[in-house]
Amino acid sequence: MQLRGKSIVSQNHLEAALEPGDFVLYDTARPYQLTSSGQFQMQAVTSPRDALPLSAAQLERLAARPIPARQGLAALVSNYLSGLTQQLGSDGRDCAPYLADATLDLLTAVFTQLLGGTATQDPEAGKVDLMKRVYAYIEHRLSDPHLCVTEIAAAHYVSKRALQRTFENDGQTLTGWIRARRLERCRRDMANPLADQPIGAIAARWGLSNPSQFSRLFKSKYGLTAREYRATGLGGGRAGVAKRVAIGASTQPAPRR
Repeated sequence: MQLRGKSIVSQNHLEAALEPGDFVLYDTARPYQLTSSGQFQMQAVTSPRDALPLSAAQLERLAARPIPARQGLAALVSNYLSGLTQQLGSDGRDCAPYLADATLDLLTAVFTQLLGGTATQDPEAGKVDLMKRVYAYIEHRLSDPHLCVTEIAAAHYVSKRALQRTFENDGQTLTGWIRARRLERCRRDMANPLADQPIGAIAARWGLSNPSQFSRLFKSKYGLTAREYRATGLGGGRAGVAKRVAIGASTQPAPRR
């Protein structure tokens, strides 16, 4: 997010011109460029892709797209972000896990709103709208261990095959998406410094009631078992969140990549 001065973020042959308060999403794993004609100050929020409940195709559509913070939800999020670094730098470190989750949720809300706003002009508008509604439905029902393709298809008046094909066209599977979101919720709960619940109870709360299956899935996704993740401090509170979501500001001539 631009705090002072003006900058241009370029990626995917697109350019986002930013003024104070505006923000933009870009993928640091791919080539990008930041340019500025003079001194500037920006605030960056970095997060793993899997921490956002958005598909790779959706993130691609949002990359290097300027988000003006003049009104509406974007203005609210811009004001929140502008005070966040100062809060974390003073007395807000004990609240870091909650602030990290809140930040991701607010940004997800803005991104989802933008995706919905472009759907009416997209030739694939029907599919985009369906995906948006299905994602919201899944997030609301993640804790239900019986959540399945059949239920989701019936709730949206489409066939199982059509629903699965829509997800496959977006580069993923429906069951894989549900599993990934459940694992991320479990990881978040283990990063809560006040969470003293057994790992099995956390997993069951998010619909993963088979302990051995959960352990296998968690290790496959994060490289450690849930117990190791928590014991090493990656999931044990403030440090864990800091390694997953970084929030900071910089004042300097813009780097190039």
